[in-house]
Amino acid sequence: MNTNKFSVKDLTCESVVVYQDRAEVKRLIKTKLSKGENELILNNISNNIDQDSVRVEGRGDASVLDVVCQNKRVVETDETANEKVKQLKIEIKELEKNEQLTKLKLERILKQISVLNDFASCLSKPANNSNSNVISDNLSKNNVDNFMSFLDSYSGRLEKLDDSKYQIEKELNTFREQLNVARDNLNRLNCSSLSGSDSM
Repeated sequence: MNTNKFSVKDLTCESVVVYQDRAEVKRLIKTKLSKGENELILNNISNNIDQDSVRVEGRGDASVLDVVCQNKRVVETDETANEKVKQLKIEIKELEKNEQLTKLKLERILKQISVLNDFASCLSKPANNSNSNVISDNLSKNNVDNFMSFLDSYSGRLEKLDDSKYQIEKELNTFREQLNVARDNLNRLNCSSLSGSDSM
């Protein structure tokens, strides 16, 4: 008997129909069959599948003799589990580094925004001078033009800083989400390892 193995995630999805309590997924397998009996094995099917709902249709000069759906528990060796723990620890360390660097970038952006706003506030305050003629002189056309030019620069720079702040905060949230997932996976592996050693 000729045997061909496939992983569901590598198969082309032809259609998906979503119902209230379930979904119907159709996938396409392309393979060459030898003369006589052939066995096709599909791995990595969802555990939530309704085993009685599996249907197989053949295209071409062949007949489907039988369809069997079963769950097989994959037992990981200690070596495999240890390697996964090691990889997760490396991933977590890298994510923590990226999170810290991103936090520093955010602090620099916030500092720039604060300095820029403080500078604008100082410019908007009137000088402490009782001589009204001096104040009038200060409000010359040249000074007004310079002030308006500063406002344009201030607005543009603040807009860029706000955009950078938004992007960095988004990046920081992504790192934090990835860290949470990696830490959860590590905890599950450690718990699984402990429960396995307790049962021996």
